[in-house]
Amino acid sequence: MNISGLELREARKKKKITQEDLAKKLGVTRQTVVGYENNEVIPETKMSLIRQVLFDTNTTTNKDPGYKGIEFYNDIDVTGGNDNLFDDARHTPTGYIYIPNFEDCDKAFPLYGDSMYPKYQAGQIILCKEFTEWRDFVPYGEVFLIVTDTLRMVKYVKKAATLENYLLVSENDFFEDFEVPKHRIRRMYLVKGAIHRNMI
Repeated sequence: MNISGLELREARKKKKITQEDLAKKLGVTRQTVVGYENNEVIPETKMSLIRQVLFDTNTTTNKDPGYKGIEFYNDIDVTGGNDNLFDDARHTPTGYIYIPNFEDCDKAFPLYGDSMYPKYQAGQIILCKEFTEWRDFVPYGEVFLIVTDTLRMVKYVKKAATLENYLLVSENDFFEDFEVPKHRIRRMYLVKGAIHRNMI
């Protein structure tokens, strides 16, 4: 089902949704919505969300009728390095994105830094699933987003010299491995994949 700019505008108005509200639901700017309504090309991932929001169709394979998509936090910096970026404020999603075959992911963040290059590149959006068992078990060798009291970083997690720590390893050999005490970790997310920004 292709949607023209006029059909999009009429459906949005019929649902009494502002351009700003639609932009938030799609994880884009209001100007992007204006472009869609002026017949600019709509990426298929956005088209799927538009169909759900404006035409009450669920094109996802997720069986939950309340599924909105993956929470996208465009305003939270996640680093592929070990820069101090943590902000303890509670965040709300900037919007929601739908990426086929990643319906099990619950959060998406923009990635900065080069420590995970070439596996993940600065500017990509990482797709994550919260991993709550990290205190008792971690599948070593997997890539995680680790949130500590002062850092948000994407690294391989490996067995450390002591049981109280995890060894964090970069893909890029120019970055040194380091250990982080488990008690400093607040949350961990398994990184399931990444997309380029132009895919959303």
